[in-house]
Amino acid sequence: MITGNDVIDAIKNKEIQHLVIPSVMLKKNGENYEEIFLDEITINDVKISNKNSKIHILKDCYSFDEIRKLINSL
Repeated sequence: MITGNDVIDAIKNKEIQHLVIPSVMLKKNGENYEEIFLDEITINDVKISNKNSKIHILKDCYSFDEIRKLINSL
């Protein structure tokens, strides 16, 4: 399991333009996912830790079409 703190530690002091986070890494609330990791770190906390990164959340990380659309939009 990867937590929000793991993500922050991994991107700290690195030049990351785009960070892709699959929704399955976030807390589930019914059918939807919240912008909170299991360790209570928020997507905003990750943004603050690396202000240069644009964060993309994949709703269905198993969907090739969603991944393709994300790549084409960059």
